[in-house]
Amino acid sequence: MYAEGLASSLGTHRPQAEVTVLGPTEDVEEEALRVRPHLIVAHRVPPGARVGAFWWRSRP
Repeated sequence: MYAEGLASSLGTHRPQAEVTVLGPTEDVEEEALRVRPHLIVAHRVPPGARVGAFWWRSRP
């Protein structure tokens, strides 16, 4: 629910931004290499996903 709320807020305030929410079984590192995002918000950010993007580790 947290991810969907954050994605909704980002979409409202930055309508030109493309926002993607990954499921718990999806690979953050693999998706980051494929999409090359500007920002990653995640509970665990793998080292490979940190290259080339700003990231913010959320805490439960």
